[in-house]
Amino acid sequence: MPNFCNGCGNELKEPLEQYEAYEGMHWFCFHYAYEHFTDDPETPCDSRHCPTWHLEILRTEFISRGENPDEIIEKAILEKWSKSART
Repeated sequence: MPNFCNGCGNELKEPLEQYEAYEGMHWFCFHYAYEHFTDDPETPCDSRHCPTWHLEILRTEFISRGENPDEIIEKAILEKWSKSART
């Protein structure tokens, strides 16, 4: 019988022991529920593991290299959709 995340409600696919430490949640859901101490999930918090902070690091790095992060994401989306449309 599947177990479901207490945060998002999706099925937990990893071994259940991993989720016991995170209140029966995916780590991602746990972070935003209990560790992300900002009012806005799109604002990075002080955790070095914060996914929002990681995205900001990547965005800043792309910009510093003269690349447009939005264009990179759009290209990736189009590539993924075009591959899935062929299957």
